[in-house]
Amino acid sequence: MESEEEVAVADAPRPLRIEWTRLIIIALAALLAMVLFARLVLHWPDGGKYARLGQDHDDLMVADAPNASRTLTIMFVGNSLTSVNDLPAMLIDIASSDPGVPVRLQAKAFTKGGATLIGIFEDTNALAWAQSHPVDEVVLQEISHWYATEDAVHASSYGYDATLGSAQRWVDALRPLGATPVLFQVWADADDSVAYTDKSWATFGWTSARDATESLRSTERLATRIGTPVAPVGEAFDTASRTPGAPDVWGPDRHHPSVAGTYLAALVFYRQFTGRTGAEATWRPNGLSADDAAKLQRIAGG
Repeated sequence: MESEEEVAVADAPRPLRIEWTRLIIIALAALLAMVLFARLVLHWPDGGKYARLGQDHDDLMVADAPNASRTLTIMFVGNSLTSVNDLPAMLIDIASSDPGVPVRLQAKAFTKGGATLIGIFEDTNALAWAQSHPVDEVVLQEISHWYATEDAVHASSYGYDATLGSAQRWVDALRPLGATPVLFQVWADADDSVAYTDKSWATFGWTSARDATESLRSTERLATRIGTPVAPVGEAFDTASRTPGAPDVWGPDRHHPSVAGTYLAALVFYRQFTGRTGAEATWRPNGLSADDAAKLQRIAGG
């Protein structure tokens, strides 16, 4: 027969192991919800089909286009000029909200900060992806100021001849796949960029206008050599910088794009691939007014 002391011990509250387990599960669930909120809301404030992650999306992004008669698959290769503000996602969000788009756009990106074309070619699986998926257009974005480094220390890696060799390797690898390479004409920095005031830069002493001219001339020269079309993003940036009332297309460092700048770049590619200006698309980045969006649409439209 149990004593009163034994009964008291048996009836004593047991350690709240189950309760602690529940609390841990709840805490983990809350943490996961916060992560998802940051990823899907803080980076997706625009109501577009795809979040703007500022990094490559794992899956192929596919635009909504119920009236499309054909599909166009685009692969972007480049660096932070493409990934900052997520240019590929913006392109797909524009296409998804344009009821008159005749082409269903699909996009996949392979980017790496500070990367050159040869770096993406050799150090990523971008080419392997193109070889295993139907790809129609491949956007080639070289590192900034590649055309200004003829006499610089790294000219062997970043100069015109090096870029010509890198672009030609891409062309030679893509054309047997039936893919069309498209040169991304990079933009000049803003006039107040360190690129023109720091003697360590190859563009020291330049102005934004000169930079834009050099980018245009060198890209056209390169395109002629390798036989590819050019997406005139740099030209659009230069036009925006000289258009009264147009939004600032550069971010705080005066080198990377602002949200408006990436939207402008996306519009250039939208016209390149669909022939449309984006004026009928209902989507635009959060914080960009309808008036500013219309100005950028007119600039991108030429």
